[in-house]
Amino acid sequence: MDIFGNIFYFVLVIGALITIHELGHFLAARLTKMRAEIFCIGMGPRILGWNKKTKFTFGKLDEKIDLDGDTDYRLAAFPIGGYVKISGMIDESMDTEFVNSTPKDYEFRSKGSFAKILVMSAGAIMNFILAIVIFSFIAFSEGKTELAVTTVGSVETETVAEKIGFQANDKIISINNEPIKSWNDIIFGLTLKDFGKELNVGIIRDGVEKNLSYNGNDLVKLFASKMPLGLNPGGIQVFVENVVKGRPAEKVGLLSGDQIIAVNTIEVNTQFKLQETLKKFKNQEVTLFWKRNNQVMQSNVQIGDDGLLGIQLRFAPLTKIDYSISESLKFGVTETIDKTVFIVTSIGQ
Repeated sequence: MDIFGNIFYFVLVIGALITIHELGHFLAARLTKMRAEIFCIGMGPRILGWNKKTKFTFGKLDEKIDLDGDTDYRLAAFPIGGYVKISGMIDESMDTEFVNSTPKDYEFRSKGSFAKILVMSAGAIMNFILAIVIFSFIAFSEGKTELAVTTVGSVETETVAEKIGFQANDKIISINNEPIKSWNDIIFGLTLKDFGKELNVGIIRDGVEKNLSYNGNDLVKLFASKMPLGLNPGGIQVFVENVVKGRPAEKVGLLSGDQIIAVNTIEVNTQFKLQETLKKFKNQEVTLFWKRNNQVMQSNVQIGDDGLLGIQLRFAPLTKIDYSISESLKFGVTETIDKTVFIVTSIGQ
């Protein structure tokens, strides 16, 4: 059933994006005094529609009906896609009958270069505006949660982080001269921001400031080869969010809010450390240590062959950032520009 749900949401999202895109073309056409003969959501045969002359009708519209410049707003049979038909423009319909007639003042072909460019680019502009609205709304309603650590907990082998030269306990202070305040900044700086450019990371290692650098093009090739980043945060407190019924965690009495602190003698300071340690003890009994209301508790627990306890995790320290309306709008613009630049740069790479 999941596949049908995924298809439904895919069609819904694509349909919304295309409708907004075509609305941009439509509004630009009306703004520049061009006629928009059809505004259609979906593709294929007309199911139903409305215009000023025939009002609300079902099925195919009689081709002999002259709408006299009005638009037929219609819904088509197949919910993927959509289009706006502008007078005097050769579009996907490949209707070229008008090319041998004298251009009318309401046609696309009779307008100046600025109006033509505006109409053709308005779809992309609307999608850009939509992205700003979505990012701004999320920022205003949800805020932003950041993992407030900047120290490396561990570096996995055969990963991008190892190639760059990171080591456990490195404190990251800057990436390409931008100060680092959270783990979110680190991930963004190493992956999306300035993608393809020379990478320079300022760190403190054993009390001494150092700089790690890596060629931007080589970095792109590593990610293109699907090599993982492999950089895990340190100084993390691992808490139980939920306990899965019937699994080892429930059997030993773990509760939501408990902090996992150790497995046997191995300290747990990252989620990755916990996962890595449990996998080492598959099908074995271990001593699990956790803290509840400042009281340290322990119990022996049998780890299954999947290396899992049966818990959902949350982490600390986390910081929540709330945005005002103006800050949300600024965030939306910045986020949209950053993502657009990243996509264009990725294509170039």
